Amino acid sequence: EKGLISCTVRIRQESGYKKTLDELKIGDKIEGEGPNGTLILDENEQNKTHIFLAGGIGITPFRSFIKYNIDKQLKIPMYLIYSNSDSDFVFKKELETWQKEYDYIKVEFFDTSKSGHLDSEKVLELIGNWKLEIGNSVFWTVGPPGFTNAMEEVLEKLKVKSDNIREEKFTGY
Repeated sequence: EKGLISCTVRIRQESGYKKTLDELKIGDKIEGEGPNGTLILDENEQNKTHIFLAGGIGITPFRSFIKYNIDKQLKIPMYLIYSNSDSDFVFKKELETWQKEYDYIKVEFFDTSKSGHLDSEKVLELIGNWKLEIGNSVFWTVGPPGFTNAMEEVLEKLKVKSDNIREEKFTGY
């Protein structure tokens, strides 16, 4: 993104790794590896709707996907259901701005402290409100293992084909 590499973490003092990151100063050097993994937006799937299920810091790759979609003017329909344990949503202002500016970006914030956990009924209601077809959608779920496992069960109940599901579990959060 314009020559910038960024890393998104939620700083928690009980994590030595995150505490060390928090103590870094501008100009400090770090070593990194990657990018690695298989969670990659395939531009050949432009004819499908992409539904993102983000749990907490699992928003990170989806923010990148949405920004890439906008920057490259791909206009891939992207619908984000962003679940968080409180109302402190990472990238909220940016996501709200994009939703206003681009008709192919839709975002629903879901504060589980007020609404309870996402379940198949709630996900189906949101998909229905957006008038989306499950069969022509790719579902992505990223977040802590408990969240991604729950979303796998939701997608199974909605009879989403396994080849239309992409997931990544963020451990250690």
